[in-house]
Amino acid sequence: MGSLVSAQKADMIIPQPVQISYPKGRSTFSLNAQQPIIYTAAFEQQAIYLQQLIHQQTGIRLNLSVVNDLKNLSVEGIY
Repeated sequence: MGSLVSAQKADMIIPQPVQISYPKGRSTFSLNAQQPIIYTAAFEQQAIYLQQLIHQQTGIRLNLSVVNDLKNLSVEGIY
């Protein structure tokens, strides 16, 4: 079972996500196992590190998803 991370603690995650994407109309972001960490191949180690930190702090293991380009993605997730 996951736990909540305070906003202050979430701001201290390094590497810090460039963007957190969620559907229009929602004003909050709920972290759950369905949101992937989206990254380009050059940042694989940073993505793995972020995945490990989030898992240690929340108990949630996010999936990793590598893409060629982060531009114009319409996928909900952390990138």
